[in-house]
Amino acid sequence: MSENKEFDKTLQLPKTGLSMRANAQIREPKIQANCFTGLYEWQASKPDRPLFILHDGPPFANGKPHMGHALNKILKDITNRYRILRGDRVDYVPGWDCHGLPIEVLAVETLHGPERTDPLRVRRVARDFASKAIAVQQQAFRRWGVLGDWNHPYITMDPTYEAQQLSVFHDMYRRGLIYRGFRPVHWSPSSRTALAEAELEYADHTSESLYLRIRLAPSDALARGTAQVARSQFSPKCPDWIKTTRSLTLCEVDSLDSLDVLRVVWVSTDPLPLLKSGVQ
Repeated sequence: MSENKEFDKTLQLPKTGLSMRANAQIREPKIQANCFTGLYEWQASKPDRPLFILHDGPPFANGKPHMGHALNKILKDITNRYRILRGDRVDYVPGWDCHGLPIEVLAVETLHGPERTDPLRVRRVARDFASKAIAVQQQAFRRWGVLGDWNHPYITMDPTYEAQQLSVFHDMYRRGLIYRGFRPVHWSPSSRTALAEAELEYADHTSESLYLRIRLAPSDALARGTAQVARSQFSPKCPDWIKTTRSLTLCEVDSLDSLDVLRVVWVSTDPLPLLKSGVQ
């Protein structure tokens, strides 16, 4: 056998006209034009098809696309394409969330001195930052082949969108769906903004409080608010008192004042006499 013989010619490989090189810079624009461009508009123009709407939970407009964006958008695109193949007409309007702490923090980092505490300046920088992030992310999403109404996205900082939000809120209020309740508002002193429950991180804490169950016999003294209860009226059972361990005296007390009570959780069909008397 000759040393110069080409061994690849001795292999029984399939013959193909496909190039061995990807040539992505040349081939990708062709794939985009042939496989993605116009497909969404084509299927949207079929009014006789059943309508399928996929509501897009918007990403933050606060940076370049990453793997989280890819996972989110590609999974949604798989769903939309599947529905198109099933004969549905897909309505998918992509959007961006332009409000919130992530964008504000990035905007403040670019400012110096008094500008960092100027609300109008921070808003202008945040709006400009969000606009640039939207352009970068949209270009990437379209390059990934994600189908959608990219010419008419919804952007939460658009005045028209904000007006529609207020209109929907007012409609919900008129229907009685908006009401005032009691919930904690988690406030960040450093960022000077409210935080969601998911944004909180709790440190380990050992509480010095405990629940002590004490049963109170009926007494006119409680209703009168004099807070004088005889020792014989206490028994180490039932309704709930919250006490500090350092002041725990069990039942050896002569009056409510000596209990050092933090709060009473009163279980009663008529708690008004206690509330009026100032017992908390």
